[in-house]
Amino acid sequence: MLSYGFCLGEENSQYNTSQFGGAFKALLGDGVCKGYGQEYAVLSTTSRNVTLETGFALVGGTYIQNDEEITLTVAVPDNKYDRYDAVILRADKVKKTVEPVVITGHASVFPSEYVPVRNDTVYEIVLCHIFVPLGSTQVLEEHIVNTRPNRDICGIIESFSTVANQISYIYNFLTSGIDECVQELIDKSNDIILDCENVVSATEQDIALAGIKTEVGEIQFLATTPSDEWLKCNGQSVPKEYIELLKLMESTPNIHYGNENITAYIYAGKKGDKNGK
Repeated sequence: MLSYGFCLGEENSQYNTSQFGGAFKALLGDGVCKGYGQEYAVLSTTSRNVTLETGFALVGGTYIQNDEEITLTVAVPDNKYDRYDAVILRADKVKKTVEPVVITGHASVFPSEYVPVRNDTVYEIVLCHIFVPLGSTQVLEEHIVNTRPNRDICGIIESFSTVANQISYIYNFLTSGIDECVQELIDKSNDIILDCENVVSATEQDIALAGIKTEVGEIQFLATTPSDEWLKCNGQSVPKEYIELLKLMESTPNIHYGNENITAYIYAGKKGDKNGK
């Protein structure tokens, strides 16, 4: 059984059929609904007829549902030229009807495919084009060009459940998947930093056990802040309590490594008292 429907406003409503249909179309779009029946496939027979299979489609803010096969007839071929016919679903907003129609194309030396009508009163989607060679006696399967996936003239509409699942997947990816990846990177970075710190600490211990001492005036580039025996190489005056370093220089050298995470330090030795003793 073929059925169809419009989004109708009440007689005293400020919204008309076109406005309801426009909102419906904006929300859902046009095309054949995936997964319902045979999705309005058009099949050849052994004659000039074609079979329109079952399906559900949205056409310019209206719907059309078909629960049984429908036989449609393709007109006889031209006696001079080839042509392209089309099987369409047409919504007529004036007649308040939605129906399948076979459009007979214009035969010519260079025949063109049918372009659907879409205006304030009529809205069409094209299910297929049918090539009709001159002198042909029947519609062959290879003459039927499926246009349902073509969004410009028809389109395939996913089911709400599929769309909902896709949206849910995207939402979960954006809200948790990326967060998890970022957190994983942060954790790995922290592990690398900790490993580096452990290597530095172990190296310092090995140096101390070997009896190697840091000399006053020695400069090192460090990523972490050392003890107060080290001063930044920022050109500032050497405090009076760093007696040994004062014997070498009055101010620290002004050194910039070029990486904001690494700072140049100079070893100033142990502090004396406030009088420099």
